[in-house]
Amino acid sequence: MSFTVQDALRASPAADPPQNMRRAIIFNGAWVLAITASVFFLRGRQTRRELDEQMNEEKKTAGMGMNEMVTLSPQEKPLAKT
Repeated sequence: MSFTVQDALRASPAADPPQNMRRAIIFNGAWVLAITASVFFLRGRQTRRELDEQMNEEKKTAGMGMNEMVTLSPQEKPLAKT
């Protein structure tokens, strides 16, 4: 598709320089600008993130009433009495 449009936008042999592609380059620039600008208007829903946040919230509320065992690292463990 692109090649036929570019060939149609080629200047005549009498142009300066002959058969230049200025209009084809302008067309390609406008086409690329239109496609890349659409990226800012398209928005996807982040369903995985929403699911992860919901699961984290459920874990928080489920663990609030329970006494959880805390594991200490070797540096934090109390020294044994001698």
